[in-house]
Amino acid sequence: MKPRRNLVFSLLSISSQQFKEQQLYHSQPISQQSQTQGAHAIDHILSLQSTLDAQQENLKDLIKEGNDMVGEDSVSEAVLMEWQEKVKSTKASVVCLENNIQKKVEELKLWDWVAAQKLSKLKKDKWITLQLNLCVLREQLLQKLRE
Repeated sequence: MKPRRNLVFSLLSISSQQFKEQQLYHSQPISQQSQTQGAHAIDHILSLQSTLDAQQENLKDLIKEGNDMVGEDSVSEAVLMEWQEKVKSTKASVVCLENNIQKKVEELKLWDWVAAQKLSKLKKDKWITLQLNLCVLREQLLQKLRE
């Protein structure tokens, strides 16, 4: 009689454990498509765009600064070479950012009109632009402080 009783108890414990697992599985929320993932991707693209704008302004300033330089002695030639390296690296950074933005936009497949319109609307939003510029400035300051 005891072996049969043990068998019944073991079957009951297995079935109650199975019931708990099923209850846990079925009580989980239904997985849905997340809209925040797309919003994060668009925010990332906008952040890259504002970084690109800042780099382009930096490049314009460097070119204006370099137009006044004249290499007459070895010191001014060294300064001119350093300026040329800065311009070269800034141009490379601008090209890299442009390619990265293009790649991210293609990943999002923003070919449809509505998504492209939303992106352009977000680009024109002054508050978002200000926040992104502040983030970019903060990152640039932190990078300068680390150097």
